[in-house]
Amino acid sequence: MKRPRQAFGRLSLVFFLLASVLVLYGVRAEPMNWTALTSAVFFFLLYVVALSGPSHATAKLRERYRPKRNDRSAAGPQRQWSEAENAQAVAIAEYNMKVISHVPDARAYQMKPVRLNPIIPPSSDAKSWIGGTPTLPNGMDWPEAAGEPMAFLAQIYLPDLPEMIWGGLGPRAGSLAFFSVVKNGALTLDIFAIHLDEPSLRSVVSDRDATGFYFGTDGDRAYDLLADCGVSVPRRPFCWPVEVEPLDGQELPTRPSKLRDRNNPRWLWQREAKLSDPAYQPFNWASARLLVESLRRSQEQIIGWRERSREKAPKLIGRDIASRRRAVGRLEVIAEDIAMREGPFQELDWEALHKSLLAVVVESAEQKEPGSEELCLMPEQSVISERNALKTFLLPFEMIVKDAYLTEPNAVAGSIREALEAVWRFDAAHEFPTMGGVVGENFPYARYEDPVFLLDLPSGDLVGWMFGDVAHLGIFIAPDDLKAGHFDKCWAAVSN
Repeated sequence: MKRPRQAFGRLSLVFFLLASVLVLYGVRAEPMNWTALTSAVFFFLLYVVALSGPSHATAKLRERYRPKRNDRSAAGPQRQWSEAENAQAVAIAEYNMKVISHVPDARAYQMKPVRLNPIIPPSSDAKSWIGGTPTLPNGMDWPEAAGEPMAFLAQIYLPDLPEMIWGGLGPRAGSLAFFSVVKNGALTLDIFAIHLDEPSLRSVVSDRDATGFYFGTDGDRAYDLLADCGVSVPRRPFCWPVEVEPLDGQELPTRPSKLRDRNNPRWLWQREAKLSDPAYQPFNWASARLLVESLRRSQEQIIGWRERSREKAPKLIGRDIASRRRAVGRLEVIAEDIAMREGPFQELDWEALHKSLLAVVVESAEQKEPGSEELCLMPEQSVISERNALKTFLLPFEMIVKDAYLTEPNAVAGSIREALEAVWRFDAAHEFPTMGGVVGENFPYARYEDPVFLLDLPSGDLVGWMFGDVAHLGIFIAPDDLKAGHFDKCWAAVSN
């Protein structure tokens, strides 16, 4: 039976082509891209709906659930797509098919890539780094766009790069500093690479806190908590020095997945956290203030939870809440006592603080046994024995340690340094940037253009930044522009 012509018109063909493109891309990706395959199912369903005739079950569903205010029968005939619009939709789908199926040829300017390995412990002699702030020539101000300071990404010392990276194109003296234009408080894909060839350089910090970086939900909360505690950790990506490791061939190294490693030191560090372990104890007054505030906020949070379930056992939960409110008051007194403390944080200071915190106790209404709805009041316990506070404390505590460590590694010693250096080495082995090489399938549209791959920056815990949904920020330039030094013509993409 011949289907009506309109069944194959307008959206049905576009949906079918998009579903096909996503299936092809999802299957070809290594590893298989389940996000693309899931999206393909969605577009295939739209294709089926668009294809169906008036007697089809999907049409009846559309009619049943269509809001009455959108009923177009009284508004006259529906607008038909023009031939130009149909042609444009088909052209977009065809372009996407070409992008997905494109296999680049070996290009001289994609040979000899490098891996940028974060240096742990950091070296003051390093001339390349990611995150932090740049060093700029004397007389040069922080770059701006439309009156807003740009966000600094990385600065790479060019003499350390192999001679034939990028096929020998581009400068080999001075440094390349990478910046992103900030718009409405967020990074954009408008990238500027500035060639700094003057020998006289100075460290520069923007006088306006408008970095535009996203640190993830937990990261943003941690920075807010540090600010509330009066802790001066700059709200920008941490500055990690890197060393250049030349690679052979054209392919970039595969970064192993942190999620698949059961021995992930970061997970172990979080899971085994306890304040009785010196690796988690405050080492300066800033981290001491953070601990007290984390404990106070934890009690406020638990009070909110208990209030919502008070009706289950009003008397028991009421005693729980009352004890926690007393604990909040005592923690506020301790916080006031250490608010203005400065100078060295001695072992005796921690012992005195620890003793004060042990004296802050609560009564907790808990289940009599797992699965039971009956509650009982547990014996008094110190607030520092409850793990809920550690969830609030650990990430901003790591930020304080990292800020001190990157300024002067010896400022952090003992168990804290040993534990976190293991975490950061693990991060570095999984989150290293690269330069040069062939553009991977995770940048399909950039790959189609066969550009020079200037820099690939992964999201990660080490520096603290996040691009897209834990993706990579790739920075590219056309070979002719690199040869001519037109670094204002760079562009960027976020990986799929």
